[in-house]
Amino acid sequence: MALWNAATFRPITANFNKGRIAAQLKGLILHITDGHSPGQGRPKTPPTLDGLWGTFNNPNQNASAHFGVNKDGEVWQFVDTSNRAWSVDGDTIDGAWASIENIAVPGDELTAEQLDVCANLLKWLNREHSVPMTVARTKGAQGLGYHSLFGKGHPACPGDPVIDQIEDIVATARGIEPTWLQD
Repeated sequence: MALWNAATFRPITANFNKGRIAAQLKGLILHITDGHSPGQGRPKTPPTLDGLWGTFNNPNQNASAHFGVNKDGEVWQFVDTSNRAWSVDGDTIDGAWASIENIAVPGDELTAEQLDVCANLLKWLNREHSVPMTVARTKGAQGLGYHSLFGKGHPACPGDPVIDQIEDIVATARGIEPTWLQD
């Protein structure tokens, strides 16, 4: 069992597979909660962590993530990292990666608090599961990746503003001062 002590554990009862994770995780996949392309009639206000938990508990949604983080840095864990969440394909990709949903809509950057949570989670995954603290630049790589890297589901998730922040997340996990804190 692998629960992150920095997260509030809010387990879900649907949309994941017990024990269906690879022995060695490849990395962490970044998502935003509304990863659809702009202009699809989607709300401009992202869901809350409670709303996300409700969606993940709905068996008709076929979606989940291991973690969710609010704009203020509040973080919940929905699925134990020894189990497979359904964040990209519900199958082989999700069987090798942990996942985090960041409360955001297309075009948003992650807040400084969300960036810190993602960096600390990557650091924890490195200690707990030997996930490398690197940027995953291809779907076959390891480290910190993002949903659209895999060519499945929502091609706009998490969006260029978030993808542009990945280097800073990895640098912070490694103990390097992030650019968002530099003058």
